[in-house]
Amino acid sequence: RLEEKKTRSRRLFAKETIDNSQSKLSIICTANGLNEYEMNYVLPIFNVIFGGGTDSKLFKEVREKHSLCYSISSTPKKYDNLLMIQTGIDKENYSKTLELIEKLLLDMKKGKFENTDMDIAKEYYETAFDEVEESPDRLIDVYLAMEFLDSDDLDVKREKIKNVTKNEIVKVAKKIKMDTVFMLEGEKDEKVGI
Repeated sequence: RLEEKKTRSRRLFAKETIDNSQSKLSIICTANGLNEYEMNYVLPIFNVIFGGGTDSKLFKEVREKHSLCYSISSTPKKYDNLLMIQTGIDKENYSKTLELIEKLLLDMKKGKFENTDMDIAKEYYETAFDEVEESPDRLIDVYLAMEFLDSDDLDVKREKIKNVTKNEIVKVAKKIKMDTVFMLEGEKDEKVGI
């Protein structure tokens, strides 16, 4: 992993304009102080719950419930010690979208998610592990990672993912801090239905 980026004392906000009707909002969060277990097992479960798919908090709240965006997701960048949140929005939804993302991250830090959210996230990885076992190319990648990156084998990974607890997820969530908010603001006024 790269050296951890020190979290700013004040968030950096940047904005540029693009010749497009849709705006792009990217939020970079630092994920500092995570040990190997947290980075490899807890952060992935946190991410599936928070922003890793259509069952995530970001997708259900920001896109479906509040109709603030076209798409939204979060992605851990484990070798950079970062979490990236990306969304496509109308520029007038910028403040509301940012506020709601901040609230949802705070909710994760307070443990405001259900055991069923954890079950869905763990099932996602169980399915992914099954798919790896059915793919010779992906199995080779696993063995290469075991050999050169000191990665765990699939059975160990399954067991560690299965045993991630809510307290561990909350602990990781508390280490995730919003650092940089970057907006590519669309200049065209065309509206596209969400």
